[in-house]
Amino acid sequence: MSADLTPLASLARELRHQAVHALPPHLDSLVLDGLVIGHLSRRRALALRGVLPGLAPEQRLADPLSNAGMRWSWHAGSTSPDERTQALQHAAERLKDQGLITGWRDEQFSYWPEDAVPFQSPELFRLERSAFRALGLRSHAVHINAFTPDGRMWCGRRSFSKPTDPGMLDNLAAGGLPSDEIPRACAIRELWEEAGVPAALAENISPDGEIVTAQLAGEDWVHERIFVFHLALPADFVPGNQDGEVAEFMLLEERQLVNHLQQGHFTHEAACTIAQGYSARLAAP
Repeated sequence: MSADLTPLASLARELRHQAVHALPPHLDSLVLDGLVIGHLSRRRALALRGVLPGLAPEQRLADPLSNAGMRWSWHAGSTSPDERTQALQHAAERLKDQGLITGWRDEQFSYWPEDAVPFQSPELFRLERSAFRALGLRSHAVHINAFTPDGRMWCGRRSFSKPTDPGMLDNLAAGGLPSDEIPRACAIRELWEEAGVPAALAENISPDGEIVTAQLAGEDWVHERIFVFHLALPADFVPGNQDGEVAEFMLLEERQLVNHLQQGHFTHEAACTIAQGYSARLAAP
């Protein structure tokens, strides 16, 4: 059977097409000086209006209980990225105090417009990573697909104590991209923290392109741009978690991998990352 007719190849195409779900019509849009930057629930939008100076509905809100999404514009004017960061961070802390942002991490992500190149274009602002999720801002992340010489894939099961997707299957290592850390360095760090891969081995990672994912998870619009890497591991290497975020590791043959993907055992982002990585490997010369 040719590679492009295997069950995994067919599933990979399907997963890549389903990476970005349709935006639910009830979500409101957050707009910065004419640029849509996020999507959030009405209750969060109303609360944000009370703590973020300059935020207002684009047109008069006749019925705040309406289920139709509307646009909230933040007129930041000539403020600098640092000033926008301070204003948004203060607002996010107030939403946290109201219980509208949970899972606070004391870690900042950077926001770039969708047509900008991260780290090569000026960022618009920085903000606590849990606020990115609550406000539906597009964040950045790294995921690493890791293979043994015989083609099996190492995967991790997320700790059952993690605030998001507890107990679900994930790539060998993955993580959000914090401000001031480039994707490759982030991937190498995550490989050590989550799987115990030493730097000398992790340095062998290769890029497998990018994929954008988006889905509604509870009240959150989770939107990510993922930098995908792959890593060839020696046959005798066994991963070992260092930071308590992985419950166990599994070494999966292709048939087992397909089965877990079909049954929805992987996180949405990990499934799409596997699909992107697999497609990139097939396309490689």
